[in-house]
Amino acid sequence: MMREFIAGDFEGCLRLAELAERAGVPSASLLKAAILLENGNIAEAEALWIGVPGRFKATVIGQRFSSALELLSRPVKSVVRDRGGELAGVIDSAGEFHFAEGIDPALIPRAAVKELTEASPEKSIRLSTDLELSRLVKSALEGYRGSIVLLEPQTGDVLAAVSDDRTLTGGGDPAFEQRLEPASIAKIITLSAALRAGIDADPEIKKITCEGAIRYEGGILYCPYTAGKLRGLRHAMAISCNIAFAELGVMVGWVGMLEEHRRYGFDGNFGNPFAVGKILIESGTERSLADLSIGLEAVDITPLHAAMIAALLANGGRMLPPRLIAADDGVLGMSPGFHEVGEGRVALDDSLLTDVLDSLAGVSIWGGTAAWVAPPDFPVAMKTGTGSSWRNGFHVNYIGVGPMPKPAIAFCVRVTNERTSPRARKAGFEVTRRLLYGLSGIALRRGWKSGSHKLISDE
Repeated sequence: MMREFIAGDFEGCLRLAELAERAGVPSASLLKAAILLENGNIAEAEALWIGVPGRFKATVIGQRFSSALELLSRPVKSVVRDRGGELAGVIDSAGEFHFAEGIDPALIPRAAVKELTEASPEKSIRLSTDLELSRLVKSALEGYRGSIVLLEPQTGDVLAAVSDDRTLTGGGDPAFEQRLEPASIAKIITLSAALRAGIDADPEIKKITCEGAIRYEGGILYCPYTAGKLRGLRHAMAISCNIAFAELGVMVGWVGMLEEHRRYGFDGNFGNPFAVGKILIESGTERSLADLSIGLEAVDITPLHAAMIAALLANGGRMLPPRLIAADDGVLGMSPGFHEVGEGRVALDDSLLTDVLDSLAGVSIWGGTAAWVAPPDFPVAMKTGTGSSWRNGFHVNYIGVGPMPKPAIAFCVRVTNERTSPRARKAGFEVTRRLLYGLSGIALRRGWKSGSHKLISDE
């Protein structure tokens, strides 16, 4: 009966419940009442509920039933739950959304609330938001400015999109709208552009000796530190050598680099409110092309878009449109009908994707810019980037996927308003470490396994 119920086959489940009722199964009346309520037969369900034995009213289904009756006693049009079934709020008869008691409004994107009220659904629904993950994200940001976005790579579901309270006071939805330099996470795009152009990046980088600066037509490009003789692609990506990727970008040229950025969604349109990054400079000197190649000055990105780039690394190179509403549901929140996943578009084919993922192997281990940020039981593939703007000071974008080798979650950690580049990197490391250790604990409790792609516990 429960299998049919959860699958949404109310007719079949009702027949089974009536059979169980005739056979004298004590809990049959509760399940029959739940089926009727979930199917919209409120009066019949209430009449049955009166006769349900008290011990069954204390079960999970009984408590859900009692809560649903209380909600339906108000002028409620739709019950809204999170992706896992936790009550998030209700839409009243006037089409206004009201948060459930104890739900922090900062945990649910303003864009999701806007989409709910504009759609004004007749049915109960589930958001893509996972409130447990959103609470973890908010705690990871404690004491810092910024936003964190978590996506499910295989569906595009926005599991969490949370900003700190001070950032939220600026208005809007910073996780979806704040545009800042991508910085060195753009080196993923530069690498794929070089590979697509037939450039064998590893031996080309082995020819380079990083002396901390290089002169181009139009000016000098600097590296964070003098790395000396580079040992190849993995080494350059791990230490995030600006010169190595600027050289690759200059080899590719303006046309190839611009085309590659647009493959990754820049200047694109995923629909309101999903803003994507913009290319700000489309031509110029070699120095400007070098900037584009390392994600500075010539381009900007939102935290959501950065998380989408991470997500495609775990989804066969395919970039999916993000979504805020995951499923239709019944008022009990026990029979979700998840929506079909959008097609998206392929940014990386299999051969390029393998090389890009392999290049990221050293970033989060010894010698990398995110060395040991992830716990051993939650290995990640990730890239770090540090940029700046006159309004937001120094910032970082840390993006990645995990647990490897078959990731279930993609993330972008953006920390802003730090006074210096080292302070921004230190803050980014701390927030990302909190996030990944928290995800490790949730994975253990929910029974996630590396490669399972399962975000909701079997319980």
